[in-house]
Parts: sequence; C-alpha cells; structure tokens
Amino acid sequence: MWKFYIIFIISFSLQSAQAFLLDINSGILQGSFNRASEQSNSKSVNSLGLYANLANSDSNLGVNIGWFILLVSNKENYPPTVSQTLSSNDMGPALRWQIDRGKKYSLTLAYGIICKGNFNDGVTEESLSGESYLLKFAIEPEIADRYFVGVGLNYYVASYKTRIVTSIQSDAGYKNTVIFPSLSFSYRY
Repeated sequence: MWKFYIIFIISFSLQSAQAFLLDINSGILQGSFNRASEQSNSKSVNSLGLYANLANSDSNLGVNIGWFILLVSNKENYPPTVSQTLSSNDMGPALRWQIDRGKKYSLTLAYGIICKGNFNDGVTEESLSGESYLLKFAIEPEIADRYFVGVGLNYYVASYKTRIVTSIQSDAGYKNTVIFPSLSFSYRY
C-alpha cells in the first residue's frame, strides 16, 4: 500500500512542477581473464530519470524529485560450456540534489520499488523479484544552454527476495552489487 502513496506523491509533484530535469546515465564494464581458456564478463547499467523541481528553474533550491527506470545486464562466460546471465529492470522514486549553486555537482538516490530480474545459467532459468538502490554522484558542466554532460560514480545494489523456477515460487537471498563509472547527461527546462 505504501508503494501506492509514493507513486501518488511523485505524480502529484510532477503536475505541480515549475521546472523539469531529464537525466540519462550509462555505464559499461567489460573484462576478461586468460589462462588455459578465456573467461570474460560484461556488465552494463543504463538509467533514465525524469525529475521535477517544485520551485522555479532559476531557484537555488536544487532538490528534484522524480521517477527513474534502470536496466541492468550481467553476462559471464567460462569456456567451454558455462555461460550465465542476469538482467534486471528496476523502477521507482528518486531524489536528486544539486549540491552547488551552479548546479554542476549532483547526488542522486533512487529506490527501485519494482525490481524484476531474470537469471539463466544455461540449465535453469529463474524469475527474480525484490528491491534495489542506486546512489550516484555526478559532475556535469553545462556545454550548451540547458544541456549538461559529465561523468558519474555509481553504487547499485539489488536484493532479490523471491524466485520462480518452473512455476514454483520460493525465497531467494540473491544480491547483485555493482560500483561503476558512467557517462551522465541531463537536460533541464
């Protein structure tokens, strides 16, 4: 029930907003380990957020509330036969704080109240659900009027509490944690 209240507050805030902020965040990590055979792994985390500022766009308030969507993908290969993937689609409320008066530095905290994952190790496919968190610190200088591009440092953690395998639901204690740099882009109007 509390999830409904959060969604209601966010939608009401978006309707009352004086200014909006669109945030795109993308991070990709790839690596490999060579010995007798090659082990490789890749991770990507991409997010899109729409934030509202209840003060006007020139305000020094610097606090924006909104909604974010996050796509996470992990893939690991252990030749010759083992390959496993974990993907997750998360969404939920977010708070973005523009730390300085020039609004170049920001801190974002997002809570994935909807966190749906899928794990496949080549033998078993599991549908996962739980919750996630994203913490992002970004430096975004303005490159053109209202366009900001920079880099971010992100901490993402997803806790999967339930899993479904062949229509049978059970408890799960899975956790996916990623610390990654990202390219951060925002448009503020």
